[in-house]
Amino acid sequence: MSQHIQHHHPQQPQYVHYAGPSNAAPHPYLQNVAMIQAQPQHMPHILHYQPQGVPQQHQPQPQHIPAQVAAPAPMQQVSQPQTSGQASGSASGVPSATNGPVVAQGDWTKDLVQLAKQAELKYVLDFYYFIFFFEWSLVSELLGPKTSILSDGVSKKLDDHVTDTHASLEQKSKAIQDLKEQKNKLESERQRLLKCLQEINSDRDQADLAQGTLEQECLDLQTKITQLSDGEYAIAKNDVDRLRQELGQPSLPSLQQTLEDRTAQYLTERRINGNENGGESMAGSKRSAPSDSASQHDGGPVKRPRGRPKGSKNKKVTST
Repeated sequence: MSQHIQHHHPQQPQYVHYAGPSNAAPHPYLQNVAMIQAQPQHMPHILHYQPQGVPQQHQPQPQHIPAQVAAPAPMQQVSQPQTSGQASGSASGVPSATNGPVVAQGDWTKDLVQLAKQAELKYVLDFYYFIFFFEWSLVSELLGPKTSILSDGVSKKLDDHVTDTHASLEQKSKAIQDLKEQKNKLESERQRLLKCLQEINSDRDQADLAQGTLEQECLDLQTKITQLSDGEYAIAKNDVDRLRQELGQPSLPSLQQTLEDRTAQYLTERRINGNENGGESMAGSKRSAPSDSASQHDGGPVKRPRGRPKGSKNKKVTST
């Protein structure tokens, strides 16, 4: 006992740590890790040795975390047999002297937590991937025939819709072509009618000019007749009437009466001459019918009858 106790003189504590399971609770001795990192020292191989006579209460090791963190030991050389050192080393989980001491470097608690999180996340992702692919395979096996039937029905409906659309498109294009042709015809007819209207307007303008010219000539003639009837003709008529009275003859009629008598006589002659010419033309046409047919057979030109239709000009004059 005295030999073991005398070696435990107070010195700077040195701890040996190793990684344990990730779900263990933090040890109270982990608070000294920062101090160890701040003052790193290369110390010889230290093993934790518990004397046989020392009670267990002097070595504070938690009972719920076995072999996670070694208890503090004085920095000294252990002079025990090799068998006891190996037993204590194997019991405490410290490697043998041939492998060298294990010194904690860096904030290994954060690294340990990060590794645990990564392992847990990878496990969860693998589990979800497995569930997803399993469900997908089941759905594909169950709904494979139905989806094929639905896809066939949808494709058929789409084909029918496309064909109907093409047919309606062709019909509409044909209707558009017909409308274009009708529009072109109407446009040509419009141009023709506009041209005819232009010609009619020009003819109307010419007729208006001719009417104005004739009206002016009529006014001039009436003015001239009035001047003659009131001037020279009146003087000459008075002389003639006086001489006829001396000779015992009646006086001459007025100029208006003379004009009316001559007009009636002219119309009567034209009517008579027109009837005679019409009868002669009818007889000539009857007589010339065989000759016309013969000339047509011979290939000669066809002659039209002379003269005007019966009473055409006379009716026009009488109406005026």
